[in-house]
Amino acid sequence: MPIPFTLDYAPKTLREVLGQNLQLLKQVGENFVPGKMLLLSGPPGSGKTSAVHALANDLGADLIEINASDTRNKANLEQLLKNATGQMSLLASTKIILLDELDGLSGMKDRGAIPTVAKIVPKSRFLIIGTLEDASNRKFRALRKVARVIDFNPVPAESVQELLSSITKKESLKVNIEQLASIARRCGGDV
Repeated sequence: MPIPFTLDYAPKTLREVLGQNLQLLKQVGENFVPGKMLLLSGPPGSGKTSAVHALANDLGADLIEINASDTRNKANLEQLLKNATGQMSLLASTKIILLDELDGLSGMKDRGAIPTVAKIVPKSRFLIIGTLEDASNRKFRALRKVARVIDFNPVPAESVQELLSSITKKESLKVNIEQLASIARRCGGDV
């Protein structure tokens, strides 16, 4: 079964992540100080999750990925985080814990999940990174107290077009430049 282009051509290093200034992410990852987390805030498709995977590759760190919207409640999230933050990595010198799609936590079912994360962060020996669309949303106030926010922007159409052009060449696909430009413009910064 062929691998989807989105996986096959996903960035493997921070240098390959399109359209973002990732110097701060790299700096924090390399010089992690326990007690704080990172919140990557920006629109879908801007490279937040890809950047975390690339950072883990760059640092040779294990990546523990927890999709917050799948976890759905305080007890599950607390148990997963305690397990992830309490155990050393078996294969790498360190690990990164990714809480993906924190926006998915809302409503009665998730009550207490965000404050639970905020309480666990200061106790973690490992870097915790959360992704969300809007870190300024008031429901994330508790997280902002224990986090550093890095804003992601929509990826410029020119960068998307260059990536599409590169993929079409590697895959020996015949597509004209106008078609690629049109696709890149219509994606609205979502790679």
